[in-house]
Amino acid sequence: MDLEGILAIVLIFGGPILIVFVVCLFRFLKARMRHKQILMAIEKGVTLPEPSKPRIPTWITNVAIGIAFIVFSPAFVLVGMGAGHEVGCMKTTVICGTAMPSLIFFSIGLFFFIRGLLLGRHERQTAQRTSQQ
Repeated sequence: MDLEGILAIVLIFGGPILIVFVVCLFRFLKARMRHKQILMAIEKGVTLPEPSKPRIPTWITNVAIGIAFIVFSPAFVLVGMGAGHEVGCMKTTVICGTAMPSLIFFSIGLFFFIRGLLLGRHERQTAQRTSQQ
């Protein structure tokens, strides 16, 4: 196996794992910092207010997830274009190895995007009906 093929495999499988690791690391560090602040406030005798976390509407989250999947889906094809053997005018990796995951990610992104738009429209219509009554 050549270096480009190994690099493509490492990027395809290692990239998402690295992203999940970084997100979990920052969540852990944030929670630990918050915990230390609470302990310091308790030691000083400060009364702590109830934590209020603003809730992000579901439709915004779905639209953001959909856009992310749609934007990153061509990455599979771009990574695969560097590796593979040429057959005619296209490389075999693009046809066999990376086009299908790209299509799957694009489809998932399109689903989340449309779902988010429909949920947003439903929430706005519900809010209008509630305000009219």
